[in-house]
Amino acid sequence: MKHYFTTNGERNFGPFTLEELRAQSLCATTLVWHRELEDWTEAYRLEELADLFEGEVIPPPQIPTTQPINHTDEYRPPMPSSNLGWAICSALFCCTPLGIVAIFYAAQVESVYRRGQYAEAQRLADKASMWATVSAVLGLIYIVMYVLIMTLTDLV
Repeated sequence: MKHYFTTNGERNFGPFTLEELRAQSLCATTLVWHRELEDWTEAYRLEELADLFEGEVIPPPQIPTTQPINHTDEYRPPMPSSNLGWAICSALFCCTPLGIVAIFYAAQVESVYRRGQYAEAQRLADKASMWATVSAVLGLIYIVMYVLIMTLTDLV
């Protein structure tokens, strides 16, 4: 299914399905774009819209300076915390192997979020947090056991 965008030269509108686009107040020179087009195209030049403009006088076109912007970008959820600092600290001071796993997940959060995969970014952030926490807990257990063993060996 194609997603169409229109522009008034300053602001982009869409995405629209073909039916939604046909229901808009389009004139023959309304600039339209979809993924298969290289650049903005006047509505009357698109085969699927040409019948709307039969007999209409076509003035010279004006070219916009912007590319289409998906309106869903305006409703982007906040980026989850990547927990990278927590992951690095747990790798340095606690359980290094598990801290490295936490770093692996934390390093992917921002790039996945920027691609628009918000749920996946949240899942990666949660995994980074979980592995950093496990690393910290194991590191603390190790420290407590070390102190106990050293204390008990000194007593004997």
